[in-house]
Amino acid sequence: DIARAAEVFRRTLLDADNAREAAVRALAEQRLAEESYRKLFEASVDGIYVTTPGGELLNANPALARIMGYDTPEQLIQGTASDVAHRVYVDPAAREEFQRLMRRDGMVREFEYQVRRQNGDVRWLSDSATVVRDDSGEVTRYEGTVRDITDQKRAEDAIAEGRRLLQQVIDTVPAVINVKDRDLRYVLMNRSMA
Repeated sequence: DIARAAEVFRRTLLDADNAREAAVRALAEQRLAEESYRKLFEASVDGIYVTTPGGELLNANPALARIMGYDTPEQLIQGTASDVAHRVYVDPAAREEFQRLMRRDGMVREFEYQVRRQNGDVRWLSDSATVVRDDSGEVTRYEGTVRDITDQKRAEDAIAEGRRLLQQVIDTVPAVINVKDRDLRYVLMNRSMA
């Protein structure tokens, strides 16, 4: 009986050792995953954020702080307080549209809107985000990434203005002017041609 009890005790100790080693390995893997996530979060060139549906900024990465003109994520969070709709969005209706899409679809992809930086400059952002719900299905937060597309928007505006000016110039010429693409479809013509 003593030998059997000793064997059971030895097996119990061995099982406990194995369980402890497995727990240590799992903890090390979890720490590695958390470290990888933290490095990705902090080194991303895109802004990463977490907000509440009510507009409180809960978390932000350094890239988002830079985009918004702050030195640190903590300054950004303090600077926007709990009113993202009025402190960040140039047009609060854009935040309302964002929330409407989040309620309807549970996500947005490349949602474009203007924001006001800390110094008052206006920038264009492209936002992709998802809804996070609790166990009861209530929306608890939005998690997303933003990219500064201000230069792209300026280039698009410059191209549109160039086209408008070109059309004005060719419309004033009394001769017939037209441009066709490779498939011989008209892509441009002046009033005389029309």
